[in-house]
Amino acid sequence: MKKIKHFLFTVAALLCSTSMLGVEVEIDGINYELIANAKQATVTYKSSGEYTGTVVIPESVEYEGVSYAVTRIGSYAFYDCSDLTSVTIPNSVTSIEYGAFYDCSGLTSVTIPNSVKSIGYEAFSGCSGLTSVTIGSSVTSIGQYAFKGCSDLTDVYCYAEKVPSTGTDVFKDSYVEYATLHVPAGAMEKYNVADPWSGFGKIVVLTEQETGIEELEAENANNNDAPVYNLNGVRMQNADNLPKGIYIKGGKKFIIK
Repeated sequence: MKKIKHFLFTVAALLCSTSMLGVEVEIDGINYELIANAKQATVTYKSSGEYTGTVVIPESVEYEGVSYAVTRIGSYAFYDCSDLTSVTIPNSVTSIEYGAFYDCSGLTSVTIPNSVKSIGYEAFSGCSGLTSVTIGSSVTSIGQYAFKGCSDLTDVYCYAEKVPSTGTDVFKDSYVEYATLHVPAGAMEKYNVADPWSGFGKIVVLTEQETGIEELEAENANNNDAPVYNLNGVRMQNADNLPKGIYIKGGKKFIIK
């Protein structure tokens, strides 16, 4: 059955690649489809053998003297690469397409950079070894079953200030009721009431180290009209009369003593 699925996914991947009328090449062990008029490259399925170990995808590749920006991880590009243990996605990629990392059970963590806007259907489905996922600040949509069956998942770090739209059952069988979701302070209330994010066991504010939040002198905290949040992501209604504690305003931390 698995061989039949593999064949069908291979055919689908080939159809997707040929539909773009690009040139298929292998550069430094990674397969690409190069679109000449757009000067863009898509990482594609490697029919000559699986990707294994650590894979570092570059921001651009050069072929016959022409530079191509790597902008997409194509459909089923890393399908069933169970021996893939680490992948670096560059900050040039804008789209991770459907099934891109399907059944990559050897991955333990993945960072989706801030350049990515969409994560496709079943993109990381079956990545049962994943314990940590970082979702960049520009992601606006996540497809159905994108993280289905990521059964070891313990932490999701989502930097998107606007809650991404999602297909159904994004985290199906990933037991997120036992996992922690880390989100920006200013967006915590929205994540708390939005499916599937509200289904996480814990929702917490991204820490100073995770966000790069800087300190703000308390006496300067009233210099702008930005809303004030406590460390639980709750907006403070009376920002002029705050009790003692640590707060976040305009992306900076300040302390009331």
